[in-house]
Amino acid sequence: MVPPSEQPRVSFAIAVRYRLEEGIGSRGRATIYRAHDLKLKQDVMLCIMWPEAAEAIGAELFEREMKAAQALDHPNIVPIHDFGSAYASLYYATPLVRGETLTEKIRRDLKAPLGRRDRAAEDPEPGPQVAQRN
Repeated sequence: MVPPSEQPRVSFAIAVRYRLEEGIGSRGRATIYRAHDLKLKQDVMLCIMWPEAAEAIGAELFEREMKAAQALDHPNIVPIHDFGSAYASLYYATPLVRGETLTEKIRRDLKAPLGRRDRAAEDPEPGPQVAQRN
């Protein structure tokens, strides 16, 4: 979750389009929120990169990567709805996928009998392979 000292700045920058509902987590170089897209009138996952990560990546590279990601169409890839910059941070929004986390799924699958485990590798064309081709 964004520290209280950062909350007004981040909230103001995205308040025109998004209403932050709750912090989902913070990993690597970004904070993830469940947010409500005021334009699309739906809940989304909003990823706000930390300023130091945004500076390291740069707005130009970020925009190229987001446009490339928007062009992907595969059931194993969550689509990008929106992206942009807010103060010194970069952000992107995707549909909010409800349910168990990947970590929870892996833990559950590891407890299942060997013959009944769901395995992403069984998919003949997982999402990352589609992304690498495009």
